[in-house]
Amino acid sequence: EEARQSTEEALALLESSGAPVEERADFVRRAAWALDDAGAPRASIQPLVQRGLAVAGERRDLVWARLKLAEYPLETFRVGGVLAGRWLGFDREAVVIARADGDERDYAKTIELMDWRERAEVEELRSLARKWRDDRAAIHVLSVATRSLLFQHGALAESADVAQELRERAERVGSLSGLAYALVCLGGAAVDRGDVNRAAGFLEGARDVVGRLGGGHRQHGALAFLERRLMQAAGPNWPEIAALHQADAADLRLPPWMVVLF
Repeated sequence: EEARQSTEEALALLESSGAPVEERADFVRRAAWALDDAGAPRASIQPLVQRGLAVAGERRDLVWARLKLAEYPLETFRVGGVLAGRWLGFDREAVVIARADGDERDYAKTIELMDWRERAEVEELRSLARKWRDDRAAIHVLSVATRSLLFQHGALAESADVAQELRERAERVGSLSGLAYALVCLGGAAVDRGDVNRAAGFLEGARDVVGRLGGGHRQHGALAFLERRLMQAAGPNWPEIAALHQADAADLRLPPWMVVLF
């Protein structure tokens, strides 16, 4: 909240000083990316992104493309008592511009888990991550690759293999968020293989790392997802799990699609 407030104050100063449109729009983009990297709920970032797009106006350049990729085009709708979400996909023109005119991080921003990809495409992402020098970009792409293998293809061994690669890179550069997600994915793959004890070990490691990220970080949602899966695998107490599901549905840190998974 303090970061968003100071961003608004800084933007107001830029506007009052007569800063060029490009400078103001790019400032908003950098602030939105910083908040996203810090794990802020994406819904809380969107008003800032929309303000940046309004500043950018009709331009269709890299500044605009970066702002469009900071959008999270998810349509929410209610089905009975369930709030669901449907991924609409990134703006195609923004994707083309970012990949053609941007850097490795811009390219990584065009890659989202919600987009379906074939197994061959997952391998291409893994190859890209190995070549890239930008660790933030590589960590993002590896996290998408491991989740695609796990959730879209049910490839447990391959998912664990990529998650281990993600873990090693995150540890090497000190990325707590990357390390947390690697441990969650390793735990998820272990649960699916029926190795509950190994999954519990990964869960404890993830809890330690996520605890260092602060209370508002999105990785708390990923941690809760693994916790619920372990509860269901190890002698489930269904009334307790049902109560937790109700609490999850009211947790604004969790995107609608994750609530459905719970």
